[in-house]
Amino acid sequence: MNNGFDISSRKIFLIAESSIQVGTVLTNLLDTSQTVTVISGGLTGKQIDVNVEGKQV
Repeated sequence: MNNGFDISSRKIFLIAESSIQVGTVLTNLLDTSQTVTVISGGLTGKQIDVNVEGKQV
């Protein structure tokens, strides 16, 4: 959620025990045009970077 008017970026770390592998593409099932790819990095070695749209007036 983003209460601002500008796009905001968030890093979400996957737990180390997660079976989701780096390179996996995750799809938003409520809007299948939105996807993110699991990349290596962060504290656990796996993360996703998400851009959250700002609110519209």
